Formats: sequence, C-alpha cells, structure tokens
Amino acid sequence: MKRLALTLLTCIFLLCTATTKAQDYRSASSGNWNALGTWEQDTGGGWVDATVIPTNASGAITVRSPHTVTVTVAVNLDDVTIEAGGTVTTTTGGTGWVIDNGTFGVKVFGTFNAGFGGGSFGCCGAVSVESGGVVNMNAGGAFYGPTTVQPGGTVIGNTAINLGGGTIVNNGTWTMNGSNALTMTAGGSFTNNGILTWKGGTMSGTLTNNGTVSWSGGTITSSPQGIINNTSGASFTISGATAQNGVLNNYGTLTWNGGNILSYTAVGAFLNAPGATFNMSGVSGSNTLYQAITNQGTINFNGSG
Repeated sequence: MKRLALTLLTCIFLLCTATTKAQDYRSASSGNWNALGTWEQDTGGGWVDATVIPTNASGAITVRSPHTVTVTVAVNLDDVTIEAGGTVTTTTGGTGWVIDNGTFGVKVFGTFNAGFGGGSFGCCGAVSVESGGVVNMNAGGAFYGPTTVQPGGTVIGNTAINLGGGTIVNNGTWTMNGSNALTMTAGGSFTNNGILTWKGGTMSGTLTNNGTVSWSGGTITSSPQGIINNTSGASFTISGATAQNGVLNNYGTLTWNGGNILSYTAVGAFLNAPGATFNMSGVSGSNTLYQAITNQGTINFNGSG
C-alpha cells in the first residue's frame, strides 16, 4: 500500500509539473505586444493562437522576421529573442528585463528601438546584442547592465548608462549621439573591447578600454570616484573636455585634443605608464596639471598652452 501511495503521489506530481510548465511564444504577425493576434503559443502539441499575452512568467518568447512588435504597455519580460529581421519597439516606459525562467533577459539579433523618454533597457536580466543586432536608444532612456555587445553588434543613441553594480562589455560598436552620463556605483564597470564613441556627460565608476574610445567633452568625477584605465595597445581620444577630477591610468595611447583644463583634485591622479604615450595638441587657454601626476612614458606637447 505504501508503494502504491508513493507511486500515485509521484504520478500526481509529474502531472502537475507537466500541466503547469510555462509555454513558449512566438510572433505570428506584426502588432502590439499586448494584442493576442500578435502571438502564437506552444501547448506541447504544436503552435496555436495565443490565449494570453506573454510575460516573464511565460517560457521562451521569439519575435520573428519580418515582424515588428510594439510595446505600448509596461511589461516585465524574460527569455526574449529578437531574430534577425525582427523588431521590438517600445513606446512606453517601465519595460523591464528579468531572469525568472532562463539565463538571459533578451538576445537581439534583429532590432530593438527604445522610443520613449522614460524607457529603460537591461534591468536586470542579462542582455546580449548579437552580431548584426542593433539597439537604438532615445535621449530619455537609461541603459543598465549586465549587457554584452558581441562583435558585429551595435548600440546607438543618446542614453545614460546607469550600471549600479552591473557590468557592460562592448565588443562591437557603441555610439552615444548626444551628451549623457556614464554612471556606475560601487561594483559597476564598463569594459570596451570594440569602438566606443561617447559625447559629454559625467563619468563615475570604472571604464576599462582595450579598444578605441573617442570622448567629446565631459568630466571624470571624484565623488563617486571615476576611474579610466586605458590599457596597452588601446587608443583613447579626448576632445573638448574641460576637467578631469578622477583617476586616469594610461598604458596605451592617450590623445587630448582641445579643451581648457586638465586638472586633478586631491583625490585624483594621472598616470602615464612606461611605454605609454600622451599626446596633447590643439589645446587653448589655461592647461593646468594638479596633484598626483606620474609620467613614466612619453608626453608630446603640440601647440598646447
């Protein structure tokens, strides 16, 4: 009797597990995310018309080519794949990417457009912009980690990068079209192995450049501490910046074009390491170096004041 009871309980458990398994979804046509006609769901016996809208409580969600799915109502999402040729566009804020059922929030092989002033992308599930994938961010959004841009992936837009304790790794092309901040609290880091074009803003946290960075204007803050590490073989160009109040460690090639002041507070420091090159050219006005300046490499002054 005990063995029979145990067998019955096992069968009931397996039945419940099977009937409550989260179902997978895929786009059936272009349309709004919260429209049933946009989706199909896999009931285990094949794809049928969706009866509920997919969320982070669903299984895997796939936006297929050539469909464009528009998010008009805030929703939490998980295990979303935007296939090459597929597009997701947000017109409202509050869309969050979480990890409930899998190991990632969203993979972008196609296009993701954030078209709302209060929108955000990448909190708090892992985001991967794959080769050929494009993320277009608007001026009012915010980009959170953890995020990886794969080689061949692209991020475009004037968007604050607010990492908290998360991480961003850029192996592709990341272009910020306007003035905005790169802000990270303790534990947050941005590693650039590709091409980063960054315009203006205030930088705190840690940025490690192993590739190419072009920074137009802006400030490295001292509270919280902003730290830039330009590694050996990497190229970092600063144009039109007015102040540096954090820590700048140059092990590669650092070029300063334009701007007025290169300065450091009592908590700031500038290291030009052995084998490194610091080129300062086209700088007008008063250019003052304060506090801990350590040069162990080469400094070239070309037309500086």
